Amino acid sequence: MKELHSESEDQDLEFTQDVTGSHIPDTEEVPVDTAKIQAALEKRADQETAVLPRLTLPDTEGPDASAKNPVSGKTLQDEAAWESGKPARKKRRTSRSLRERWWTPSVRSWFYTFMCMNMPIVGWFYLFHKARYEEDPARKEFARACLFYKLVFLIAGAVVLLILIWIGLGLLDQLLAYMEML
Repeated sequence: MKELHSESEDQDLEFTQDVTGSHIPDTEEVPVDTAKIQAALEKRADQETAVLPRLTLPDTEGPDASAKNPVSGKTLQDEAAWESGKPARKKRRTSRSLRERWWTPSVRSWFYTFMCMNMPIVGWFYLFHKARYEEDPARKEFARACLFYKLVFLIAGAVVLLILIWIGLGLLDQLLAYMEML
């Protein structure tokens, strides 16, 4: 039996040598010029973006914006940034400081609203008051939506709590019955 096994192994070895040794394809690496591909991609991207409208911000327009290249339509600052490979950094021109912008009445009042409405018990009363007596219709609707949101989660939490209590009381009853048997 050992002889039969060794003969079949020899045949398998010869078969694998024939199959793998005689059919190896010739593979050569083809050189790829990535610089040409990259240049073609950049040219295509320039063509695609040239037809898009230019986006402008009212705060960034100023005396510098009028100095444009007549051919490309870009500002001289944008062209210099494109040539250097770095994005153009535009300073935002505002007449107010950061502190004045942050503490405007709308930001301050919305911050106060969020702080008060997230207090555990007082927040409910605060939202009830805002929902009934607020003059601003956006804040009134916001208070109503928050009350509805809180009410949905209060009811869902109460249902889950009641289910857990019901299961716990059943297990407690079984535990007491077991203790009486001892």
